[in-house]
Amino acid sequence: MFRMSEEITKFTLKSLAECVEVLDRLRKPINSDARKDRKGDIPYYGANGQVGTIDEWIFDEDLVLVAEDGGFFDDPFRPISYRISGKSWVNNHAHVLRPITGIDIEWLNYAICHQDIRHLIKGATLKKLNQRDLRKILIPCPSIEDQRRIVARIKECMERVEEIEGLRAEVVAEANYLAPSLYAAIENGDKWERKKIEELIKRSRNGRSIKQDNRNANGHVLSLAAVHDVTLNMSARKPIVLPDDISAKYSISVGDVFVSRSNTRDLVGLASVANQALKRVIYPDLLIKLDPRHDLIRSRFLAYALRTPESRRQIKDRAVGTSQSMVKISGQRLKDVKVPVPPLDVQDALIERYDELHDLAFGLISDLRSLNSSELRQSILRKAFAGEL
Repeated sequence: MFRMSEEITKFTLKSLAECVEVLDRLRKPINSDARKDRKGDIPYYGANGQVGTIDEWIFDEDLVLVAEDGGFFDDPFRPISYRISGKSWVNNHAHVLRPITGIDIEWLNYAICHQDIRHLIKGATLKKLNQRDLRKILIPCPSIEDQRRIVARIKECMERVEEIEGLRAEVVAEANYLAPSLYAAIENGDKWERKKIEELIKRSRNGRSIKQDNRNANGHVLSLAAVHDVTLNMSARKPIVLPDDISAKYSISVGDVFVSRSNTRDLVGLASVANQALKRVIYPDLLIKLDPRHDLIRSRFLAYALRTPESRRQIKDRAVGTSQSMVKISGQRLKDVKVPVPPLDVQDALIERYDELHDLAFGLISDLRSLNSSELRQSILRKAFAGEL
């Protein structure tokens, strides 16, 4: 979002009143009930896009529509204008603009869509851009040849942004499939013996909950959100006053597996593994700590195995509670859950392969997210209006 000014553009600025014919007088508002009896295939447009269809048309040409009320005036990433073509009906929530000779319609839309026009908006509750203030919007006006040349470059750049968005969506979809694919591989190991959790651990222990104390804190206790992912989220914690004996008794070591003891039925029993040990950080009573037998099972594999659909079913069946929203599973009931236990070398191979793909996928997602596509679009337009495209 930017306010058009001589600092933004090197081109001559003109008011919208000098660049377009406003066709608002031709609009015909019609309510949704009346439209139900007028079914057709003509697009019916409102402030921010098409909102339905109708059986008749008012306009049959290329136009730019600008939100009159209900527009995204305060949103830096959503457009306040859009272009339409062909037969259409426009209601009274959008201004209708026809560019005059010498103004390219696509240039016109690009010049308006992400402008900061909040200084022109009236109304505290219902924000509105009236026609008089609409006409004050400034438009950069290079020659028509330059407009069309720059529009072509804008489109090329926008296509690259769309490619980035498409790639990001594909990577996210693939990354979201990684965990289910691993769980399927674990469950489909027909020859792997299933063992009770009781056989796979040295001991289990519930944590200790201590009231939050921001002022006098000398330590931290994890929150339930720490077991959201397979890797324990050590940043999900709150400050507490932590006595030394409690700190030692409920400490966290690398390889400890933690299971949520109380949560909703869909989330109870989720498992995470600690990949670091932090001083003066303990786990709460809402979590059960499992100390795996590493001669039988890797910590990370145990966390994965407890997240497979079959393990989740067993955990849910063993969870109890009178509340519809929160249930609990005891350490003893958790010990009865059976999980597949392949040889250690197979466990290591599965973990290594999954972690490799996970790091690759989520590293790429992180890189793509850092490229904010909305900011990229606005940056492209700024360069266009500065004459740098």
